[in-house]
Amino acid sequence: MDGLLVVEGNDISDDVLRKYHCCVPQRLEGEAAEQFASDTEFDISKDELECALMRFALMSGCPILGLCRGSQMLNVLRGGTLYGDLAAETGTTIEHLQPNGPTYDSFRHPIHVHKQTPLAGWFEDSLEHGRDGGELLVNSYHHQGSRELGKGLREMACAPDGITEAFYDEKYDPENGHYVVGLQFHPERMLEDYPGCRRVYENFLRACCAFRQRSEQ
Repeated sequence: MDGLLVVEGNDISDDVLRKYHCCVPQRLEGEAAEQFASDTEFDISKDELECALMRFALMSGCPILGLCRGSQMLNVLRGGTLYGDLAAETGTTIEHLQPNGPTYDSFRHPIHVHKQTPLAGWFEDSLEHGRDGGELLVNSYHHQGSRELGKGLREMACAPDGITEAFYDEKYDPENGHYVVGLQFHPERMLEDYPGCRRVYENFLRACCAFRQRSEQ
């Protein structure tokens, strides 16, 4: 395996989280759970497959790009924690998920990009201060989110309510095959918004090629 991309899906099941010794978040009940039924209904076979693949990738040093649910899985497998529901646990007024409104193909909310991070580098021509950070507008469709980041992970961006929207492994070095990145948003659905969305994947592929070459030596 040269690289692993894990994307969106339902909330990760409690049983699979426990199997991999991950922290289990709080769960919604009653009407609140019904409101997000499409997310709170577990897909255990998907969880089993993707957690096993990501655990293998982490053990082997294989490049990983986790998007949306994939970023949450990446965080907990590195020892981090999750918010079971952002609105219930944080009281945020930011619309991270719109159950009866626009989807991530039309909705945007701001994030602050931290300076001197890979994200700031990818999007420097779209940020007010370039590599020194600034603001982006990103799509969003999640009621859970990363809470405490796992071992070796560093925040790259957060929403105005403080929720982490992007993180990376501190050993990031795509030229030498090191790429572990989690993004809560979907750059593949924002390719017309910012040139930096394409660079997310270009650097991932660069890391995958470098990892393969290193593995063959």
